[in-house]
Order: sequence, then structure tokens, then C-alpha cells
Amino acid sequence: MKTIFFEWSDYDQAVAQSHNIELPSGSTTTPDTFSLEVITDQQAISIKVFSNISNQELDKLKEKGVKIIALRVAGFNMLDVDYADKIGLKVYRVAAYSPESIAEFAVTMMLSLARKMPLNRSYQEAGRNARDLTQMGFLLKGRKIGLHGYGKIAQSTAKILRDGFGAKISYYDPFFKGESVDKKIDSLQELYSQNQIVSVHVPLMKETEKCVNAKLFKDCPENFMLINTSRGGVICRDSVKQAMKEGKIKYLGVDVWGDKDNMDPDLLTEDSIQTYHIAFFTEEAVHSMITQSIDAITGNPRPENILPIKY
Repeated sequence: MKTIFFEWSDYDQAVAQSHNIELPSGSTTTPDTFSLEVITDQQAISIKVFSNISNQELDKLKEKGVKIIALRVAGFNMLDVDYADKIGLKVYRVAAYSPESIAEFAVTMMLSLARKMPLNRSYQEAGRNARDLTQMGFLLKGRKIGLHGYGKIAQSTAKILRDGFGAKISYYDPFFKGESVDKKIDSLQELYSQNQIVSVHVPLMKETEKCVNAKLFKDCPENFMLINTSRGGVICRDSVKQAMKEGKIKYLGVDVWGDKDNMDPDLLTEDSIQTYHIAFFTEEAVHSMITQSIDAITGNPRPENILPIKY
């Protein structure tokens, strides 16, 4: 099926070449975000996180003969998938491209903040070769860590923290119905008040937009740490700023704010880490994103990749 792959980067190309991945016959690639004007005779398009498609553009895609939209990411807030389904456009995502990549990154952030890496680096760069109380870190062993969301990424994070570090794991996820060795929490308020560290692992939807806010921070334990490797829109940035200012959040690790700048200068402290949406960024993850998208386009999608989600 002839496809145009938007947001096709140099690393997509490198991984495709190194693994001998063949794109569907007649396909083209572009580093640009989605543009309706460049669609000619394609039957499918593939996009990533920065390509937003309006309902009007979905109508136009349908008129142009596009049948499939393949999202090379897990999130699907870039378009109205219910409307796409209504007008007969098939939409697929990559629900899990490498849960371990993001899980390891979330734990990396926790470790870096727990052991005061940003502060210690600044001391070393300044030639300050001594130790003082501000540099003293703490262990993850025995630490109470909550997971906001309990999908595949969160479960991989739980396994690393539980089995590797001996942390005490609990989670909140009203959609998770399976069995777990970790403790289930009945409300978000309890999750944030009972854990010293909370790591966010939920998709961005109407139900989750800005769900991490001042209400949750008011009862957090002392020296609370917040980690977000999901989507920036699930966190109320103003609430985080205020909570940091008031000391309700001591440590902050954010991989994505939800915009292309992806960095907030007001939150650049010696107890925070901000990165540019790289938690997923491993060769294994990129390979999986490409191949699963191709499978969907060529008629063999994984069931969990079919949108809208059927709960």
C-alpha cells in the first residue's frame, strides 16, 4: 500500500537500513510534519507526535482516497480517532514499542535525582571537590514508589524497582483488571499521599488531561519526587511550579512537556531533570515502531494497536 511517512528522521532511516526493513511498495518519506497538500495518490499515511490532524483534514484525507493512518507512537491525541472511525478511516498506533526502554529511563531519572547527580555535576564542574550535606542521596531500596497507570511500561518499571532494588510498589489504574503482586490503590489522592515517589504512565486523553495537579500535591510526603515519561499534557505545569516553589515537590524528572521546546526554565533546578522526549529513544524501540506500523499498513495489525480502544 502506497504510504507517506511523515516525521521520518535520520535515525528512522538508519535503523531501517541496518535491519533491512522494506517500506510498503511506492512509499515515500519526509522529515516534515503532516501536510494535507503533499497527499497525492497515497492510500496510507504514517505520523508521529508533532503531526496534528483536524476533523476537517480527516474528511479531506478520506476524499483523497486515504484508508489508513498509522501512528508510530503509543499516544493518539493528535487526532480524533472516534471521528476517523466514524468516517471509515482505519487508525492504528504502536501501543508498546519497547516498554523496557521507557521503564529503564524512568528508573534512571529516579536514580539520578536520588543520588543528586545534577547537583554533583555542577559541583564537579565548578572544581568543588568536597562533600557536604546537600549532596547526600538516598536509596531506592525499601522506598515506597507509586505508579500512576499500570500498563506495560508501568509494569516493566515496577519489575525493575521491585526485583532489582527492593522498592515497595503500589499503583492506581481503574482500567487494569489483571492480577499483580503490587499493591492496588483505589484513588489517585491515596497514591500520591502514600508514596515518596510517583511515576506517571498514562496516555493523554480527555480523562487524563492535567489530572496531575495541585489537588494531588497537597498531601504528598516530605521530599516527594515526581517522574513523568508519558505525555506533558497529563500534568498541570503551573501546579508543578507552585508545588516546587512551596517545597511540596522536592525532586522532578520530566521527559516531555508536550511542546517542541520541551523545557521550562523556571524548573531548571539542581533537583530536577528535563529531557527532550527521549525516554523511548533506543534502537530497539525505533525498530519496533517502524515494523509494527508497517504490519498495520499491510493488513496485519496487532489487536492492541487498533483504534479506537475497545474497553
